[in-house]
Amino acid sequence: MDVAQAPVWFQAVVLGLVQGLTEFLPVSSSGHLVLIPLLTNWHHLGKEFDVALHFGTLVAIVVYFQEDVAVLFEGLFGLLRRIRSRNWFDLSVAERLTFHVAIASLPAGALGFFCKDFLEKYFDNMGSIALFLALFGLLMGVAQRAGSQRYDNLDDVTVTGAFLLGCAQAAALMPGVSRSGSTMSMALLLGLRRDQAARFSFLMALPVTAAACLLKGYKIIRIADSQVWWPCAIGIAVSGFSGWLCIRFLLSYLRIHTFTPFILYRLALAGFLVAWMLTHVSR
Repeated sequence: MDVAQAPVWFQAVVLGLVQGLTEFLPVSSSGHLVLIPLLTNWHHLGKEFDVALHFGTLVAIVVYFQEDVAVLFEGLFGLLRRIRSRNWFDLSVAERLTFHVAIASLPAGALGFFCKDFLEKYFDNMGSIALFLALFGLLMGVAQRAGSQRYDNLDDVTVTGAFLLGCAQAAALMPGVSRSGSTMSMALLLGLRRDQAARFSFLMALPVTAAACLLKGYKIIRIADSQVWWPCAIGIAVSGFSGWLCIRFLLSYLRIHTFTPFILYRLALAGFLVAWMLTHVSR
């Protein structure tokens, strides 16, 4: 089968699988989703399809962390009651977690709202992706060596720490950085264990991803009678299921293993992209 002439359903399966795996592994999902059409000459399936892929991974997070999601809602309602009563003393564990996740969501939300088009225009290219893959791969290595892993649970995250984690998440708007990679690296530097760093990274993704899906979700409704709805359905199913499996694997893996294989993969992929660009420019 000619890769460039692959049927739409096959492209939807491949892209859904790539989204589900790379959204949670620290290797940059946006970078891979930009690269695949460049390397295969596939036509972009549309912004609606991109929304569908992110909705699938959002479902994966909600399903896997359903107990944590319930805690976040409990904390949200508790914070709303405190706003009305103006009582901010002695926050519960649920309220602190919700507050920290909200703080961590602000930088990415603000940068995405004001600068996303600019970032996509100037950084959605192979050179930038190769640079950020290598640079943030090296930063992951530094965080792995410097992190103390002295904290065992998310209750040890401070407001300042939550904001720094949010800044790390905002940096991942540039393809090649990796949201999970940048946030987990920051969490390690703040002293969290690797598995708890991954857990908070995934919970941080909930508000930002949900907001993006809601803002762009109307496009999915508009295409209900077109030829795009079924690739979107395939993308949601594949990205959701593969994302759920990936979360389960990564949390188990990080309890006893390091980020080293992902760092090496990022560096190898960056080197491959540089070689690809040099080869094609010289032709």
